[in-house]
Amino acid sequence: AKGSYTLKLLLRHPDPSQLSALDQLPLLLRMPLKAPLPCPVHGQRDAATRLGSATLGESWLRRGGHMDVYVSGNVSAPSWVAPGDVLVGQLVLDAQLKEVTSLPLVLEPPPHPNKGKETKGAADEGGAKAGKKG
Repeated sequence: AKGSYTLKLLLRHPDPSQLSALDQLPLLLRMPLKAPLPCPVHGQRDAATRLGSATLGESWLRRGGHMDVYVSGNVSAPSWVAPGDVLVGQLVLDAQLKEVTSLPLVLEPPPHPNKGKETKGAADEGGAKAGKKG
């Protein structure tokens, strides 16, 4: 999770310019989560964009049939997840028989909301303050 990582990599090539081109090589670091994140699944696109919308319940699908499903990006990602990170998982279509069908799921979580900070100009324009109620 948090902290710094050290990567030691030995690359050899007879042409030094080829090696210097790899100086800013990106790195993919995979870190499993302690527990799966629930991702709400909806039957309509507009429901997936609204917080608190009803999720898709159990339904049957005939062989060869299809159904559009929309996964909401409204997940509560861990605090150490930052913009640019990618969450990878799977959408299990049959909870009783997980080996039957599952689809890969890739999600770029939105930035965490600013807690207790007022957006610039919100007070001047009659906007609401973000913060704790009560």
